[in-house]
Amino acid sequence: MGYKKIAVTGGPCAGKSAALVEMARWAKLCGYQVFMLKECATDLMECGITPRGFAKKYDFQLARMRMQLEKERIYEQAAAAAKGNVLILCDRGVFDSRAYMSERTFRKALKELGADIGYYIPSRSLE
Repeated sequence: MGYKKIAVTGGPCAGKSAALVEMARWAKLCGYQVFMLKECATDLMECGITPRGFAKKYDFQLARMRMQLEKERIYEQAAAAAKGNVLILCDRGVFDSRAYMSERTFRKALKELGADIGYYIPSRSLE
């Protein structure tokens, strides 16, 4: 059938987890299978990979972005192979790294990762 993907973003204690639980509940009531992609930064840090372990903050963010993109690809492949409709819910997304780097550095990271993110809107166009 098909799948949809939603990434929820926001600062600490903004209600992302509560929103994701409610979104998953609603989607299941509507007949969707729900795949929940956990926050990559937390996954890394719980395994001992922290920003302090890198010489540059950029390298941690690059690792987090790489992990996010790869996990999303895996979930998308699973969703494409699943029976029925699937909703992929992401606790944060690749764009969360933008909060930790300049626009220029963020674009450099996207390019380095080969990320074709056509729906990205530069922050300066929101002013």
